[in-house]
Amino acid sequence: MKKVFKSLAVGMTLLVGGLTLASCGSKTKTIAVVKLGSHTSLNEIEDKITEKLNAELDENKFNVKKFDCTFQADIITQTLQSLDKNNLACIVCIATPVAVTAANMFDDVPIVFSAVSDPEGAGVTGKNITGTSDMMQLDKLIDLALEVDGTTKKIGYIYTSTEANSLSNKKKLDVICAGKNLTLNSKSINTSAEITETFNSMKNDVDAFIVSDDNNVASGMATFSDLCKKNNIKMYCAADSEVKDGGMMGYSISYSNLGTSTAEQVIDIVKNNKDVKDIPVKYFDKKEDLNLYYNSGFLTSTNIVIPESIKQRATDLYTK
Repeated sequence: MKKVFKSLAVGMTLLVGGLTLASCGSKTKTIAVVKLGSHTSLNEIEDKITEKLNAELDENKFNVKKFDCTFQADIITQTLQSLDKNNLACIVCIATPVAVTAANMFDDVPIVFSAVSDPEGAGVTGKNITGTSDMMQLDKLIDLALEVDGTTKKIGYIYTSTEANSLSNKKKLDVICAGKNLTLNSKSINTSAEITETFNSMKNDVDAFIVSDDNNVASGMATFSDLCKKNNIKMYCAADSEVKDGGMMGYSISYSNLGTSTAEQVIDIVKNNKDVKDIPVKYFDKKEDLNLYYNSGFLTSTNIVIPESIKQRATDLYTK
């Protein structure tokens, strides 16, 4: 009888020991949130993504890690290369350049992007990648420019030539402006430090600037806004954050909603075990997705007048 009890005791010890080893051997999976760089829109998206993931996911199973690539292509590559592929649950890519690099590097890890305005054009669609798009409704911005000032004839557009989203938006603006008998004056930059020189080379041939989701331009909005104010040139922005950062006015989707929707896709993949290919890219391209904003601080610094009928349907995001 004693031998039986001894065998049972040894068996229980081995069982408990095995469970302990199994527990120690199980790893917390990483969800890597990789952001192109810091400016208001991208930070807002990142905050909403991490907030929802941390609230919805078991921290014992998933570890949400944030990475900021400071708008440098080599750091995007280095960051993605540093990730432990065997321990990745998902890579979340904030902005087009990060999504493009990740799509070229990983074909068997789930990738969810956020704030990619033209997923098809950027080549970030496939069996292991989906996400949310902030596709610009640029025709609405041009219509707004003409509603504010019907004498507008020359549209300016500063963009980054290496950003696929900005090139896509330039092509769209070419078509829209041609259809409305407007002249598009566009020039490219490599970094936000080039905004001032580029602006000065364009200011005499522009009635209004269109600001898209270009990340170099968005990160230099304070400079761009000051230049427009000093020269009494109107600027129409495609992101509410750009208006908050000093832009004159514009139509925008909610970047908070964009971030939350991105997180919901991640949760479907890592928690609800949905296949990436069964989760369609989410577009915020309906009229009801847009809100109109203006910045009274910009207007009081210039002699530009916005019709009251337009102000009445817009939200004031005042900054000095």
